[in-house]
Amino acid sequence: MPRGSVPASRRLVALALAALVALAACGTVSPVAPASTPPAPPSRLATVTGTGQFGLNIRQLPGLQGQRLATVPDGYQAAVVSGPVQQDGISWYKLRGGGVTGWASASYLTISAGTPAPRTPTPTASVASAGSANNPPGVLVEAALQPAVDRLGASPTGEAVLRKAARGLVHITVAHLPSASEGGEFTTLGHAIRIADSVMKESVDVQATVLAHELQHAADILVDHDAPDSSQACINLELRAFQTQEKVWLELTKPSPAHTPMESELDQLSHVVNTPAFPQKLAVAYASECSVYSKS
Repeated sequence: MPRGSVPASRRLVALALAALVALAACGTVSPVAPASTPPAPPSRLATVTGTGQFGLNIRQLPGLQGQRLATVPDGYQAAVVSGPVQQDGISWYKLRGGGVTGWASASYLTISAGTPAPRTPTPTASVASAGSANNPPGVLVEAALQPAVDRLGASPTGEAVLRKAARGLVHITVAHLPSASEGGEFTTLGHAIRIADSVMKESVDVQATVLAHELQHAADILVDHDAPDSSQACINLELRAFQTQEKVWLELTKPSPAHTPMESELDQLSHVVNTPAFPQKLAVAYASECSVYSKS
């Protein structure tokens, strides 16, 4: 090695030391902070309210012509995906919850901040049982009403509406209802059909006929997702139920002499249900009940 020369390795060390000194003189180099992202919009929660016994339609698209996907009861909660948008003079929100995604009318929604609560299975009442092996799958019947369900098998119309309603999973029980009731009621909440305890004093033909009326509601709402969008649609639902009731009554009694006031009433109804004046009478009788659907 020539005198006075510096080995290459020592030159590299010297250069590295010089670079470190220069960096120290310039101060510490801070890492570049990542770009900040805007905060996510707050979650919105929709709660169904004010729909009466028939519930609210969930549709594939916003608007009254959108295909019906499901019917949900008062108290149903879902996350708001988007909306509102205007269609057919109504505001619509897109909802997701309970395995259903679709659009619902804002007229029956309360929008708030939050997320849906976890769903818990609805316990089955201990008084109810699967009943007869002849029941179609999807029908849970209180034992006291099993003879009425069995009796529907003697009516082609009754058997057909029972099997259709069964596709919506229905729970049939006895309950104490107001005297103004027609003898039974259907509600989307719990897919419940309740037959008035006063009807249980009547013949099995009467019980089966009253049950057929409510099964028609269950089939329309739970299977066809035909919850009313207007007061007139609500009246039409009642008309279909009375027409089914009339057919079942005549098929079961063929006809026979009336023995109780309720049997006389069913006989009288069977003569007027299909007259032009009957829908007008229904509109008066159900004016209050169906007025909740005038918001659509």
